[in-house]
Amino acid sequence: MERNKWKELPTDEEMESERLMWEEIAREEYLAYLHDQWLLQARAVCLACYEVCKIVVEDFGNGPYEYWGAHGNHVDLRDVSDCCGADYWIVENF
Repeated sequence: MERNKWKELPTDEEMESERLMWEEIAREEYLAYLHDQWLLQARAVCLACYEVCKIVVEDFGNGPYEYWGAHGNHVDLRDVSDCCGADYWIVENF
């Protein structure tokens, strides 16, 4: 059994591939952030009461759970109208 075996360093191609992967992930997350900011500033009409409303994000998740000894927290974030918590139509954006 060989001890203290050195781990091989990644090649330049592997490093570049990983850098590009993380750059793409960061770009996608930033675009999602910009979309969320645009959405939260939009004016909308609630489909339940047909009143002009704002859009808010609510958590419809079940919360903490345990499954075969594994603990977790179920999160289900949805954008809904602030008046009824229903779906909406976007009518204009500032």
